[in-house]
Amino acid sequence: MELNQSNFEALQQRTAKLERRLKLINLFWILIFGVLFTSAWSMNKYSGEVIDNLRVRLITVLDEKGTERMYIGSPVPGPMTNGKRIPRVSPATGIIINDLAGNERSGWAFLDNGRQNLCFDGEGGAEIVCLSQGGVEHGGLAIKDKNSNWLMLLGRLGYSEKGVKLFMNDFKGRPRVKLQLEEMKTLLPNLNC
Repeated sequence: MELNQSNFEALQQRTAKLERRLKLINLFWILIFGVLFTSAWSMNKYSGEVIDNLRVRLITVLDEKGTERMYIGSPVPGPMTNGKRIPRVSPATGIIINDLAGNERSGWAFLDNGRQNLCFDGEGGAEIVCLSQGGVEHGGLAIKDKNSNWLMLLGRLGYSEKGVKLFMNDFKGRPRVKLQLEEMKTLLPNLNC
C-alpha cells in the first residue's frame, strides 16, 4: 500500500482518535481506583465508632439461609404460623424468636391492650407455657401440652370463669387438682388423686 497524502491524513486522524479514547480509558480507571480508595479509607476511618443512640422501629435478625429468626421492635410483626402471617391480638412491643422455618416459638412482649406476656409456643403456634400480666383482670401462668390441652392454670387469665384459680390436669387431660376462689365467695377445693 502506497502512503499518499490522503492515507497519511486518515492514519493521523485515526491515531488522534485512538489517543483520545486511551486518555478517556485511563481517566476512567483513575476515577474507579480513586472511588475504591476513598471508600476503603472512609470505612476504615469509622470502623471503631460507637453510636450513642440508634433509633429504629424494627430489627430483624436473619440466619445464614435468610430466614427471619428474631424480631426486636415496636410493633413486632404478627406471628408466623405454618408459613402464614396472622394478626396479633393487639399491637405489641417486644422480642420475638422464631424456629428454623421462621414460625414464632417464643416471645416477650408488651401489648397495646395492657397485657405483658412471656410465652413459649409449640409447633403450630399454640402457647405451651405463658406467663401473663395485665392488671387485676388478667395475670397468671398457663401450661398446656403439645395438643393445647390444659395441664396447669394458676391465676386469673381472663377466661370465662371469674376469680383466681389453680388447676392441674394429668397428661390424659383428667383434672387432678382444682382450687378456685370466686369473687366474694369461699374457696372451692377439689382434689382428684
